[in-house]
Amino acid sequence: MKKLILLCLEREVQPTLEEVGRFGQVHVEHLRRPEGEDLEGERARLERTKRALALLPEPEEQADPECSGEEIIASLEDLDGRRHRTREMLEKLRGERKRIAPFGEFDPLQVRELANRDIHIRLYKTAPKQPVPEPDDAVVRVFRRAKGEAFFAVISRSLPKIEAEPIDLPDMSLSEMDEWIRRAERELQEIAQSLKRCACYRHVLEDRLHLLETRVHFHEVERGMEQAEPVAVLKGFCPAEREEELRGLAARRGWGVILTDPEPEDRVPTLIRNPRWVRPIKAIFDMIGITPGYREVDVSMFFLIFLSIFFAILVGDAGYGALFLGMTLAVRAKWPHAPGHLFHLLILMSSCTIVWGVLTGTYFGTGLVPGPLERLQIGWLTGEGADAHLMLLCFVIGAVHLSLAHGWNAIRLMNSVRALSQIGWIGVTWSMFFAVRYMVLNEPFPPAAGWTLLGSAVLVLLFMNPPREIKKNGFGYVTFPLDLINNFVDLVSYVRLFAVGAATFAVAHSFNQMALETGYDGVVSGIVATLIIFLGHTMNILLAAMAVMVHGVRLNALEFSSHVGMEWSGTEYRPFRYEADSAGNT
Repeated sequence: MKKLILLCLEREVQPTLEEVGRFGQVHVEHLRRPEGEDLEGERARLERTKRALALLPEPEEQADPECSGEEIIASLEDLDGRRHRTREMLEKLRGERKRIAPFGEFDPLQVRELANRDIHIRLYKTAPKQPVPEPDDAVVRVFRRAKGEAFFAVISRSLPKIEAEPIDLPDMSLSEMDEWIRRAERELQEIAQSLKRCACYRHVLEDRLHLLETRVHFHEVERGMEQAEPVAVLKGFCPAEREEELRGLAARRGWGVILTDPEPEDRVPTLIRNPRWVRPIKAIFDMIGITPGYREVDVSMFFLIFLSIFFAILVGDAGYGALFLGMTLAVRAKWPHAPGHLFHLLILMSSCTIVWGVLTGTYFGTGLVPGPLERLQIGWLTGEGADAHLMLLCFVIGAVHLSLAHGWNAIRLMNSVRALSQIGWIGVTWSMFFAVRYMVLNEPFPPAAGWTLLGSAVLVLLFMNPPREIKKNGFGYVTFPLDLINNFVDLVSYVRLFAVGAATFAVAHSFNQMALETGYDGVVSGIVATLIIFLGHTMNILLAAMAVMVHGVRLNALEFSSHVGMEWSGTEYRPFRYEADSAGNT
């Protein structure tokens, strides 16, 4: 990236920004806070359009616009206001009906008229297990008893003191409430139909949204410039390979430009260019909101490879993988123009899950392997001692994963003595692997691993810092024992792959057993068994998906990244682009 300072005449700010926007390669950094009444008005219109679009379902067909976007938004806001008021009224009516239902049908107006004749009827509810009071000179009628509570009425000419919770009279009878509830439900259905009819104009609002986003962005860039008569200043960043093109454009337009290398304190945006096969990982980065820093390494390739492996082990079921793959292909066929990164990622991970499930012989939590696939199972993963073997495999994956991190660092630091320190960390990692194997799997600890640990630790300490930086970065020597412990803990944490994968299988298997125990003696038991299988596996799939996000992403974004030295402190490169509407305005 090159840091850009662009100077233009203040009166030419708008045409200058139009040219920069058409160039489409400058990531703008505001020199002052963008604000102003017109900008706030545009932002308000943008938010109104977003809210209106959120109200509309996907259209079955598109219609030629018979009205403007503003008219559509006003209509949608009116419908949304009616829906909100109707829902509030419906909720209030249902709550009131529930409160009065124990007393049955009666006319509150008649009760109030009797009160004018000194015949008082009061409604009460006792606390749980509290007896119904029996006051003198009064008639008590109990209407319902439920959960230890009694709902009753006291009829009297006086107003005796009753030890119970009073219930206020409603404004209408139960039958009237039911009628108003039906009206409100019909109203909500009519509003839903109206919104569905408006969906054909969704493209009008989408075009309006795109235009408003362009306008808001344009005005934010304009107001973020430093303007002092007669000059205006734009600050930003441009990819280095477009420097000469930008200089040529500046020469033609009469701008003054300064293009320099960024300073260490500059917040430089990160532009990542990955091979096509690595690009699907961007869907995960966008989902969890992380971006590598400008001066950090790009771990996209390793992130994608190991996340696919983690996904396969955590889900661990060929049946689930086939289900994921089928659903992904179906959704992709329905929305062929949607961004493809997420679909490609899901296709890759579903395929890896199918492969792992076939190798371990797991299909929807059962051990029933289709005949032709039985020969594809790996006995080491499915036979005697399979659990210990799977845990060992997880530790091997962890050691390889962390070793790649330090190996990458060693390559980057090839011209520095610190590269030897990274090689030392690789030795520490594999020594910790044998320690973990000894503690968790009760395997013998080879004596050579102890000497390797000692030699590797010495290598790390000797070459952790160049001699001239020892005083500056000496705190690392104090924390070195904690770093060794963290290395051990990070390696142990990879056992979560086995634990969660085993839990996924156990839950699926348990629901299968519950369904079998329900029996198939009749239609009812068959329906119950089917529901158990459907709901059980649905819940298990959701838990497995959560496990991937929690554990699979964590092992990459925290354990691996911390060993690489990444802090994910980056800002995504988002170049300013300008598009004119049909009238030639922004």
